[in-house]
Amino acid sequence: MPSKYRIRNYAQNSTYHISNLGLNNSEIFLDDEDYKKFQDFLQAHSSSDIELISYLLLPNHYHLLTRQTNIDGVAKLLKKVINSYTYYFHKKYQIRGPLFAGKFKSVKIEGREIPLLCQYLYSHPGILWLANSYKSYPWNKFSLEITFDHKELDKKTLEEIRHLIMDVGY
Repeated sequence: MPSKYRIRNYAQNSTYHISNLGLNNSEIFLDDEDYKKFQDFLQAHSSSDIELISYLLLPNHYHLLTRQTNIDGVAKLLKKVINSYTYYFHKKYQIRGPLFAGKFKSVKIEGREIPLLCQYLYSHPGILWLANSYKSYPWNKFSLEITFDHKELDKKTLEEIRHLIMDVGY
């Protein structure tokens, strides 16, 4: 049975939460240059087919919130970004083999789910003790400003967005 987190047929003019984890939960960003390079690849490979609404890069995984205008915008973007970043990482650290835990995961996001996911992402670095708030964490982009209390998310809200973060350990 195919995974419910692996969409194969993307819809035009739809919003998706995309994420992936380092192989065996390993770090995929080892220093600031790695984060910057991933950001550069996101910018370089973005096109009119896809809008990068928000992203969050953490030591062992990433989250992207995208809206695609073309049916294959997500697939094209991720193929280019992940291939470019993996090549860069292998060359820099003189390693071989997979960097990520399989193919990226994606969930279609609609309506109220968009601000809920943003709220989760805004709070994520604080949850991991990497920064005091999303504003002081350098490895993110939030073009959608959501007004809410920036305190740690309560259990009920986390349960509401559990399927959006795909319950894969991050």
